[in-house]
Amino acid sequence: MKEDRPCRPLAVVGAGAAGLSAALWAARLGWMPAVFEAADRPGGQLQAVHQPIIDYLGLPARDGPELIRLFLDHLRQAGVSIALGVPIAGIL
Repeated sequence: MKEDRPCRPLAVVGAGAAGLSAALWAARLGWMPAVFEAADRPGGQLQAVHQPIIDYLGLPARDGPELIRLFLDHLRQAGVSIALGVPIAGIL
């Protein structure tokens, strides 16, 4: 994170692969992302992939749930918060 950029809050709707990726990149750019997911677990469609995904981002072959666990570790280290079971439809 660059020190000359102000830390500002950012809401990311959805904890699928795209939402989690957006949150990680936003955190790296100095934002303070919070991810909101209506389901009770993150990962979206990756939760359903039980065959090994080969050479994803240079990682050894892993299935979808294992990739999600690794990604969540990176998000926690980056300071990203994730709220599960929070439907946005009632808020907006």
